[in-house]
Amino acid sequence: MHKYYQRVFPEGAKNALAQFDAMEELLLNNPYIGRKKYGDVRTLPIPRTPFSYRYRVTSTHIEIIRIWDDRQKG
Repeated sequence: MHKYYQRVFPEGAKNALAQFDAMEELLLNNPYIGRKKYGDVRTLPIPRTPFSYRYRVTSTHIEIIRIWDDRQKG
């Protein structure tokens, strides 16, 4: 994500990081807010960015599997 914004839209990097932080906080407080993607994996879009969190909720924690570029298939 950082490399993307440094290369493509450096002036938007600060706002994008704020969006990531806000969604991370939202996810911590509402672990099932994301849409089920497949199996126990959920997806949560990060507003005003082309990215989303791919994650799963366990009995003890939230596991962020990856930050997904939603412009890709899958």
